[in-house]
Amino acid sequence: VDFSKVPPETLRMAQERGTAVHAACHLHDQGTLNYASLDAVIWPYLEAWDKFIRQADVRVDMTERSVHSKHGYAGTLDRLAMVAGKPSILDIKTSEITSQAAGVQTMAYLKAAEECGCLGMPAKKYQRFAVHLYDNGKYELEPYTSEQDWPVFLACLQIFHFKRRAT
Repeated sequence: VDFSKVPPETLRMAQERGTAVHAACHLHDQGTLNYASLDAVIWPYLEAWDKFIRQADVRVDMTERSVHSKHGYAGTLDRLAMVAGKPSILDIKTSEITSQAAGVQTMAYLKAAEECGCLGMPAKKYQRFAVHLYDNGKYELEPYTSEQDWPVFLACLQIFHFKRRAT
């Protein structure tokens, strides 16, 4: 997604909001969130997350886990969870923009989590989703199933490494 036309202040505020939403959801899932300290701007996103957990029958097994790969990348996996009884990778999104890039991202997380020994079963059994949380308390679940997500990620990673060597 090209954010070059978005004013820097708008981007900064969106990044800060996203970080705060992730932190609130993480503490919520751990049962340690101090609700009295929660900023009013974050409440609707947390309400959307809580609604998703209840409506989709989610059991969170792991939150905000750093993973790394022998392929030379690392990231923070938002959630490993059971969604309606099925093992799943969840990536929390607070942007209004949806993108197929999240499918590629969740596949990279899945492969790195497998390498790190974080998965309780073979990677091929995991579903991958983005959970879009909105400022009106609603959510949208976006599934990713393309088998091309892994080769696309590897191609992008090769280009990244190529450009880094070139500078």
